[in-house]
Amino acid sequence: VAIIETIQSAPVVGLQSMFVFKKAGTPQASQAWNVHQDVTYARAKYGLSVAGDYILGDHDKENGSFYVYPGSYVEPILEYDPVKSEGAQPGNKILVIPDKYAQIDLTMKKGSFLVLHGNTLHGSYPNFLKDRSRPTLLQLFINKGESFHRGQKGSRSEISLHD
Repeated sequence: VAIIETIQSAPVVGLQSMFVFKKAGTPQASQAWNVHQDVTYARAKYGLSVAGDYILGDHDKENGSFYVYPGSYVEPILEYDPVKSEGAQPGNKILVIPDKYAQIDLTMKKGSFLVLHGNTLHGSYPNFLKDRSRPTLLQLFINKGESFHRGQKGSRSEISLHD
């Protein structure tokens, strides 16, 4: 929380948490996330949302790690195709990725903490390995008191991080 509040220069609240296991050998392991911007879910104003991802096992391309487009955080919410059904390839798919950004694959060790500006373009690879999962705790934060979209399934609400 202290890291996120330092980055945001403001008190933050949690909006959502999700475990993504990409457990080896399961149908979910083969899901690659579309290139997306996390801000498309909460629809927060520019610069007010940030994702914090706790890396709970070693991540590399072979077991479905993340990739990012450095510098893309400066973009507004880009046109996207919302993912509407469970079981579909996850991530509100960005329709056109600006040519000025190059995709960078991330390799991260267990215990790492990835922080992404809400507008950063990113996605992930599938995990086709049979012996190594890729667990991650994904969390979405927003500056305290700012407006956001609750969502139909997510039912996002402010979660105090200082109680």
